[in-house]
Amino acid sequence: MEVATMFRQYASIEIARISFQQYHRKLVSLYDRLYNAVDDASGVATEAVRQLLAEHEETYSSLVDQDAPMPVDYVANLRELVQSLLPSIEEQLLSKDIPHEYLSELRSAMNTLFEPYKLPIITYHHRAYVPALLNALAHLAHDTRAKSWLQRFMEAMANHNFNHMGFYNRWQEQFDNELEAAWAEGRAETVLRQYQQTVQLYQPAPRAAFDPHRPSLKALMEIRIAHLWELLSDTGSNSRPLRTTSLAGDIAVRFHYRHKVGEFDYDTQQEAARDFTNAHLSKTGQPVSAHTLTKFDKNALYAPALRYRRQLKEELRLLEKDFKLDEDKNR
Repeated sequence: MEVATMFRQYASIEIARISFQQYHRKLVSLYDRLYNAVDDASGVATEAVRQLLAEHEETYSSLVDQDAPMPVDYVANLRELVQSLLPSIEEQLLSKDIPHEYLSELRSAMNTLFEPYKLPIITYHHRAYVPALLNALAHLAHDTRAKSWLQRFMEAMANHNFNHMGFYNRWQEQFDNELEAAWAEGRAETVLRQYQQTVQLYQPAPRAAFDPHRPSLKALMEIRIAHLWELLSDTGSNSRPLRTTSLAGDIAVRFHYRHKVGEFDYDTQQEAARDFTNAHLSKTGQPVSAHTLTKFDKNALYAPALRYRRQLKEELRLLEKDFKLDEDKNR
């Protein structure tokens, strides 16, 4: 019985969808086995199944499970497309002063996509997503007008929801560095508001995503901006946290024992940790989370504890020297 005839016999579209997807997975599996066969006798059968698969995917495109793995030659064709287009796109975007770090993450993500067992798993979703992203970047790369290319590049990546975590991490680093410099100049609130307004204008395409199972790139950016607004409101836009030479573990040990001896006048340790972290930056220039301060993992904090002990000894030596405490003790 033809698929079209069977399709019309189902009582509901949902039942028909489930049945079609089961049939489609079996057809893809059959096609892969024929495609990977080494004997030439399978060539005719392979072509027949390929045509059947293509016909049914075109006719019932809305029913194809976008989370289902693609046939092996679909993956190979998509890889060839990326390999043929991405190098020239990357070269032209570099000439437009798009940071190398962003383009390296783009290339890395595309390479990883075709590696077995790496996340995200390449599926039918990427058959449409990857060409659409490359097309948008190629259009940007070939544009000869004088524009703010970095701004347009980030807009394209957000609107096509390139939510690869490595790419987001590079954006966060650049954002945090810019905000830290602005904080030192008393412009943090202005810069943060500019970022917020820019991100609000992004309009991700429906269902577009490099990784369909992660939050969108825009959502990740909004979360970071909201977090920094919270820090800014806690510390005040004109005040700046102390820059220290300590790592996060060093700060955590210092906070733990100062809290333990009653230095902080707070009802709870969590409240004290919140204000303590807002007032201190680690050696990397980043605030330490309140969770890091209160977790107190002794195994992880052993080396920081040794460093703090040495510091306390040195502080005690200087204290005794300045106030002649050794002499007072001997009287």
